[in-house]
Amino acid sequence: MTVTQYETHFVDLARHALILLPTERERLRRFIDGLTYTIRRQMAKKTGTDISCPIFSNIVTTLNPDLIIYDIFQNWAPKIASSLHIPAVSYIILGATTASFFYHLYAFDGTKDFPFPEIFLPRYELEKLYSENASMTKFIDDIFASSGVAMSQDIILINNWKCTETKYMEYFSILTKKNVISVGPLIGKTESRVEDSEDIIQWLDKKDPSSTLYVAFGSECVVNKEEIEEIARGLELSNVNFLWVVNFSLDEKISGIDEILPEGYNERVKEKGRIVTKWAPQAKILRHSNIVGFLNHCGSNSILESLHFGVPIIAMPVLVDQFIATRYMVELGVGLEVKRDQNGKVKAEEIAKAIKNVIVEKKGEELREKSRELSEKMKREEGKEIDEAVIELQKLCLKNS
Repeated sequence: MTVTQYETHFVDLARHALILLPTERERLRRFIDGLTYTIRRQMAKKTGTDISCPIFSNIVTTLNPDLIIYDIFQNWAPKIASSLHIPAVSYIILGATTASFFYHLYAFDGTKDFPFPEIFLPRYELEKLYSENASMTKFIDDIFASSGVAMSQDIILINNWKCTETKYMEYFSILTKKNVISVGPLIGKTESRVEDSEDIIQWLDKKDPSSTLYVAFGSECVVNKEEIEEIARGLELSNVNFLWVVNFSLDEKISGIDEILPEGYNERVKEKGRIVTKWAPQAKILRHSNIVGFLNHCGSNSILESLHFGVPIIAMPVLVDQFIATRYMVELGVGLEVKRDQNGKVKAEEIAKAIKNVIVEKKGEELREKSRELSEKMKREEGKEIDEAVIELQKLCLKNS
């Protein structure tokens, strides 16, 4: 179900307001790129809170709603709701696997193994996590304990597909002592700005069916210069058709993609590859019949769109939660992870190997078959879980009326 379909469906059941607060995201991103995780997190949180809280408080006071649904990362929202005696329910975009893993990590402080051994963090990511222990512990506390989840009344909404994460939803429910409810995967609209996407789709149309790899790491996750160079070499070594949307870090003072690519790269790959440095219609690309795989960071939206359109994932996680999401994709049988060295570095040869496994080798056939199977099932059951979620929300509103 798309977000638009959700809005249309829900409006018949309850009076609601979907309000977008003004954001300083782009300006903030340019200002904090390149700083340490700790400083970025503190600055982003302070800026977001300072800008949004007064506006949000005024909106809520004016509307006097029966219920507030808040993104778990906006952990100041339930505090405002509580001060106005309005019930609030948290909404998690990370998926139940990631949410339960990090809540477990917080609850047991590393003294107890996660009960599902398929889900783990590699050594280099654990070291990174605990090297910033104070800030990360506070971050997890803010989101999952002291305000984000703790202040959610009775239930927690989660943007996932229940049948693929049942055991993780059940465990998360045990940990939080709340009813964890799936809203079904909410997929962004596939409509796009024609002027920005027409040439990309026309290029894809000229490729053979099921022959092209899509490469993108989202709008928020930024890979560095070294990683871009390795991806470029890996794509060239794989010798497959590819459409690559590049988003590089603003702090590296790069004026254009040519500064990063190996000398003569564009000329060598021009028959097989297309590099895009502007916005691209991801959903429209993924549903194209010529796309056969998706190399990405395993961000929440990318995972849901891959499942929805039946495209297997080649995972190259960047942030800590994405490593957990990668394990989930591998366990589900729709993803393959690019191997890193003992220091967490990714190499072109391993990228090429993973690409060939998915695009050319027999392993890829298995991944594509499983991806198609889940995609068809997801579409057949579309809307079922959001209906159940709406019923639970109505019950909560009546309880507090």
